Amino acid sequence: TLSGVYLTLGVPASYSVSIDVKKNGVSILSNNLITMTANTYKTTIRSLSQTITSSDYLTVDIVSATNGSNLSAIFIYS
Repeated sequence: TLSGVYLTLGVPASYSVSIDVKKNGVSILSNNLITMTANTYKTTIRSLSQTITSSDYLTVDIVSATNGSNLSAIFIYS
């Protein structure tokens, strides 16, 4: 079960960054995008409860951003 996601930016953005996490192309965030506020390096979302099978795939989509870079995602399973 996917229980959370830990996101980091190598270089934080000057403005908020909105991020969506999708399973098989469909958002798993129930229309509540992850928002990293300006000048933030990291955020953790632990309120997920998604069953993941070997045929599923996950993507991290940057919905809006300005100048941050080097986004990394670590998926947390339980």
